[in-house]
Amino acid sequence: MKRSDIFACLLMRLARLLSPDNRRDWMRAMEHELPHIPLNARIPFAAGCFTSNLNERIHAMAKLPPLIVVPGLIGSAFLSVLCLANGIRLFSDAPVHGVILLFAALLWGAVFCATHSRSSASVARIAVWGLSFYTVIGLAGLVGAPAFSVDSAFFQALALEGLAMFGIAMVIAFIPVFWRDTQSTS
Repeated sequence: MKRSDIFACLLMRLARLLSPDNRRDWMRAMEHELPHIPLNARIPFAAGCFTSNLNERIHAMAKLPPLIVVPGLIGSAFLSVLCLANGIRLFSDAPVHGVILLFAALLWGAVFCATHSRSSASVARIAVWGLSFYTVIGLAGLVGAPAFSVDSAFFQALALEGLAMFGIAMVIAFIPVFWRDTQSTS
């Protein structure tokens, strides 16, 4: 095998690694074509495949839906870390507060993971869990349940915040431009 063949094969492999999902089959077909191209044209052919896939990769990364996901990732990560830090801090002094905030951190961590995978069904499911969780907290604070009566105002405020934020997460879960499902049809 000549150096030019090795270089052409290397360029084709790099092009395959760079290719977005929707171009993988095309790239495999181009790799099968390489042995049938005249020796002096293999490097320009491989370079063309490489630059074409590089352009497609950059174009796919700059589309709007991945950029829309970033605020959801930042927001859910921030809320998860905030709840986790406060839950750990409050756990020894006010165990009910600490446990509730640790569970909220778990919910926001799940929202982060679902947002990262861009699964609207998962975000909607987690939003239902979050809405249920914060509804129970709010009702327990209103009714004056023994563990919640000490700091009823805190639990009611926490419940309102959580209901509002998980309500927003539920609405976002149904925005079609946000998710991968609509990208395949467009």
